[in-house]
Amino acid sequence: MKYKFIIVALLSMQVAISISKPEYFNSLKELEKALLDSKVPYNTLVQLAEKVSGIVDSKSLRRQQVKQQVRDAQVDILEKLSTKKVVEEPLISFVIPVYNRETVVAETIDSIYAQNIQVPFEVIVVDDASIDKSVSILKKYEFQNDNFFLYQNKQNRKSPFTRNVGMAHARGELIFNLDSDDVLQPGSFNRLFEHYQGSGCETAMFSQSWYVKDFSKKIFAREKFICPNNIHYAWQPLHEVVILISINNRIITKKSWLRVGGYIDMRGHDGLSFGLSQVATGVSYAVLPDSGYWHRTWSNMTKSMYLCDSVAGCMDTCLVKIVQDYEEILDKKTRSQIKQYSEQLKNHKVKDGNFSTLFLRGKKLNFVAKPFLEKYYFALRAEEDGEWKKALDLYVELIKPLDSKNIDIKAMEMAVKAGERKQALSILMPCIRKYL
Repeated sequence: MKYKFIIVALLSMQVAISISKPEYFNSLKELEKALLDSKVPYNTLVQLAEKVSGIVDSKSLRRQQVKQQVRDAQVDILEKLSTKKVVEEPLISFVIPVYNRETVVAETIDSIYAQNIQVPFEVIVVDDASIDKSVSILKKYEFQNDNFFLYQNKQNRKSPFTRNVGMAHARGELIFNLDSDDVLQPGSFNRLFEHYQGSGCETAMFSQSWYVKDFSKKIFAREKFICPNNIHYAWQPLHEVVILISINNRIITKKSWLRVGGYIDMRGHDGLSFGLSQVATGVSYAVLPDSGYWHRTWSNMTKSMYLCDSVAGCMDTCLVKIVQDYEEILDKKTRSQIKQYSEQLKNHKVKDGNFSTLFLRGKKLNFVAKPFLEKYYFALRAEEDGEWKKALDLYVELIKPLDSKNIDIKAMEMAVKAGERKQALSILMPCIRKYL
């Protein structure tokens, strides 16, 4: 009688879960059934495993989506190249998102071409459905320069989406983000690039922003990005480098963009959101001492997307999402505090804008121990390089200490891709029991 009650209870729980989380439940059961059937081909198993990962872990889904975006972009790239005299592949792609910048975008672009860059590069500009004369200005640059490529959104999609479009079309191993109203100091990029090459980091950036107002050339303020020893390793505390990692104007590897799944296509997800994602995936930052760029501020705040997002009250929601996406590398106390803050935010018990003060600058965002972090970073890179068995072994070692469904499901996916059906099942079954 006792066992009958347990079975009935389990069946009732299963029904309740299948109703509340049908897609998740059905995908897990579908994968389980396929793994038990020796006739199901490898490619089908991989597709099912990736489907499960995408449902359980939103950043896994984003990675899948940006990889597809890169594949889709190849048609546009080839079409553009057919009209150009470009022969060599660029090492660096400058990516500039543009929306209604007819008065300043030429100065931004000219500051790139004035750098006297010594390696092959390209300039990719994505217009986000501007309603001023920006496009006509950009078309002139495209006509005059064989390494200049203009792409256009059919409708206004905001900065994160537009940056992703540019990066998907970038042919360079390296990408330099440049906002469409900012200006590079003469000769500054070559110094930054040289610093990047000797740093061993995946990101390099200037150490200061020099603020100018509207169309003035006069610097009215200088913001220095605090970074001890001019390098920030991913496992180090974040509280000293919050401003640093929020800056978009920097060199990154295209691989690091793919690894985080690009910019999240939601309002408020821009520099800081992307920077946190990079740090969470093991990206270290190199900072060039005594360097800077001209950062334009506007009297009319509607010209600043960052200010508009701040006023709209969506910044904390974005930051909480990013942190929760990577909950597997947070210690248990931090996970609990983030969950509590998220509930307070949903119920309007805290004001938007407090997250950075409390958690990022307030030293409350704590990672798991460094050895586990490093193993997690190694697993990500093994996965990135298609070394499925190596990634599997690393994720399996992390299952117990990190105690996260994201790690469990990722280990299962790697087992499928490594052709280890029995091991995939042995990981999947506890997942079903544990999380369903």
